[in-house]
Amino acid sequence: MNVIFISSGDYPNQHAAAIRHSTLAQGFVENGHFVHFFLLSPQTWLNNEIEYNSVSFKTFYEYSGKNKILKGYNYFKALIKLRKAIMVINGKEKIEGIIVFVIDIFVLKMLLVLAKKNKI
Repeated sequence: MNVIFISSGDYPNQHAAAIRHSTLAQGFVENGHFVHFFLLSPQTWLNNEIEYNSVSFKTFYEYSGKNKILKGYNYFKALIKLRKAIMVINGKEKIEGIIVFVIDIFVLKMLLVLAKKNKI
C-alpha cells in the first residue's frame, strides 16, 4: 500500500502531535507499506529531506523569512511541488490514501479535488 502523509508541523521534534504522526507513519512502514511524509512548513534541517525512525520526511516549503508576500508566494510554490510529487508517485504506483494534518481549507480543497480526479 502506498500512503502519503501531509502536514504543516515541525518534524521530527518531541511535540505530542509530531510524535503521534511520525509513530503512525512508522507503523505503516513496519507493516510493509510505502510512506511519503510531505511537509508544508519550513524545517530546521540542512537538507530538504531527512529520514527519522525509517520514515522519510520531505519539505517543499523552503522560505524562513518574515516577508508576508514572499511567505505566500513560497507557500503557493510548495503546494505546486506537492501536487506534482503526488502525481509522480501516483503515476508510478497507485496511492491508496492521503492522510492530512493541515487545517488550511485551500490545501484541503486542492487535495480533495486531486484525490477525486485521480481516484485516490
